[in-house]
Amino acid sequence: MSSGAAWQVLRPSRLAVLDTEFAQRTLPWPQIGQTLLRRSERRAADLRAIRAICAQPRLEVRLVLLLRFLAGRFGTVEPAGLRLTLPLTHRLLGQLAAAERPSISNALGRLARAGIVTGKPGDWHLHGTLDGQLALLSARRLPHTIPPG
Repeated sequence: MSSGAAWQVLRPSRLAVLDTEFAQRTLPWPQIGQTLLRRSERRAADLRAIRAICAQPRLEVRLVLLLRFLAGRFGTVEPAGLRLTLPLTHRLLGQLAAAERPSISNALGRLARAGIVTGKPGDWHLHGTLDGQLALLSARRLPHTIPPG
């Protein structure tokens, strides 16, 4: 059985091959290895967080948690909440949240009507606090109109 890995780059990025030669050349500077190990540990923690998010049974909760997780790393704080300017299409959000694209589109529509998440791919806005968003979602029914605000 063979497996492979694929990467999808959302922003311009640079990669480096860290092979045996690299390891030998950096032996005099152990802080380089320590920094790489910390980054590896952060990546493992991020993967654990995404797995926990994907374990949430309600898609709206998964989307809010996923978008807030990404906004914590790549977003900006605004007076009304958080702004996430990654090119996250409905299809890509579906891959990240373990759901089909049509379900993502429907869930995002419900979140938009509730005033929780608005915007479009590449410019998402998360309104309010996580506590407020989860409280609204825990009511099990999202309002059909955006609350005045």
